[in-house]
Amino acid sequence: MNHYIRDRIRADIAHAIELSSHQAQIPHFGMRGRFRELLVTNVISKWLPPYARCGTGMIIDVNNRERHSTQDDIVIYDSSLMPSVMIAPDAPEGVFPLNAVLARIEVKSVLTKAELRSAIEAAAEIKRMEFAAGAGRTWPLPASLIFAYGSDLAANGEPYQEWYRMMEVNRELDMLFTEKCPGLPGPISVLCVIGRGCWLWGGEREDGKPSWVSAKLDPVTNPLEEALLFVGALSNTCYETNALRQGRDPAASVQGGIGNFILSPSTNEKFSHGNPSVDGL
Repeated sequence: MNHYIRDRIRADIAHAIELSSHQAQIPHFGMRGRFRELLVTNVISKWLPPYARCGTGMIIDVNNRERHSTQDDIVIYDSSLMPSVMIAPDAPEGVFPLNAVLARIEVKSVLTKAELRSAIEAAAEIKRMEFAAGAGRTWPLPASLIFAYGSDLAANGEPYQEWYRMMEVNRELDMLFTEKCPGLPGPISVLCVIGRGCWLWGGEREDGKPSWVSAKLDPVTNPLEEALLFVGALSNTCYETNALRQGRDPAASVQGGIGNFILSPSTNEKFSHGNPSVDGL
């Protein structure tokens, strides 16, 4: 675990959070785009693979599948896999073929149940899309992540309440263990809420129950650990998805994301525990 890189990312995240708090004082709908830009410019872009770009717009598939959600806050696309259709050469807005999309991020200034519900529904639409190549072949679909600068839930000391709420909404929408991703309990694979925690889908345990990875929060020894887990997980996912889409084994290469340098069992832990509202996961 490299402390220099961790401190660098932590400083970038703290700067983005400070700027977001100033922007939040401006009651203007366009500020949603500003929150997105702060995350991309200050935190995400510098830790992505060199072939990855950040944009905003609409993801499409080969069958022109209609989506209710026509705007994805942050689309991370792979320019080595397929070209995207940008509004202008220097503009971030565009239309992104599914084959090129590595991940998508919903950015929220304040996460509410309604916002969470719409984010899960939008992510579920992606899970039903199809690639424009290789009939009968299977590649990883884009990961869907949520990043929130805050939450409307009271900070009552319950360390998993944001995760509980996401699982509850998954159940309400009947989206647990969706058909295209039977191992993923819901369309969202990473949820990060600043000051509350970060939860990353970690795969199934030997007993078949789901396993999640949670950041160990300690404002003194590990400040902003939730955001570090988010950045590390996103970076690793982009590298791994690129390799798998090209038919390569990620484990057989030195190539990898920054998460390999900044995450360890001392900063995060696996868990698979229940809540009466999500029993049976």
